[in-house]
Amino acid sequence: MPKGVLFSIADLVPTLVKVVQHFEWKHFMYIGWSLGVAIGKIFDIAYPGIITRTVELDPVPAHHTWPTTREDLKDWYQYYYSYYEDGKYKKSNAGVETAPKYSYEKARELLINARGLTEEASEHAIERVLTPVADGLYRFTFDQRMKRVPVLPFSGEILQRIYTTSKTPTLGIIASQTLAAGVFDRTPFVTDPKLWPHMNYSCKVVEGGHDVHINSPELMADDIGKFLMDEMKAKL
Repeated sequence: MPKGVLFSIADLVPTLVKVVQHFEWKHFMYIGWSLGVAIGKIFDIAYPGIITRTVELDPVPAHHTWPTTREDLKDWYQYYYSYYEDGKYKKSNAGVETAPKYSYEKARELLINARGLTEEASEHAIERVLTPVADGLYRFTFDQRMKRVPVLPFSGEILQRIYTTSKTPTLGIIASQTLAAGVFDRTPFVTDPKLWPHMNYSCKVVEGGHDVHINSPELMADDIGKFLMDEMKAKL
């Protein structure tokens, strides 16, 4: 994204639109993790019927909620848009060239500690977030603005009315640690398929944290494969 502006989840959707247009996809199945789930949900709302099946891996950002009162809207605004204060703005737009330098081993250690990754998972994840600099050192390429991407100030009840009316078959994979932390307490429909009127939602709780899909893919691979293959069987 261009430097300077604070972008919301909706601002990331056109990137997905461009990918779909480039490959000339008429229909496709979508697998999203974390923020990627929210992007997929907005796309599915804006362009209904193109996504034929969705897998949602620990969909935390899509279910962030805010009470719908005047005072809470004030808190929502100040939480996100304090970004434009001088100190935060400068740090968020400083660019990769100002990021600290680390050895590969140190960068990997930081990634493991920050995300709770296994040694094996860190090898796959780190190659996407590092760029080499001089003297065998590396910098993280993470856009600092991604640490606080604004979501719409909706309550759990409003999100339920929006999300559960989707007709797209959806499989939710929920991390046990996320569930135990109460992240979905205000959005009970995430773990209750009976609250989806079209009966097109199923979910599975798997043991692990937010990165369980990369730490322990074996806990969900068969379920995801079967869910996606059901689409292919339906066409035969």
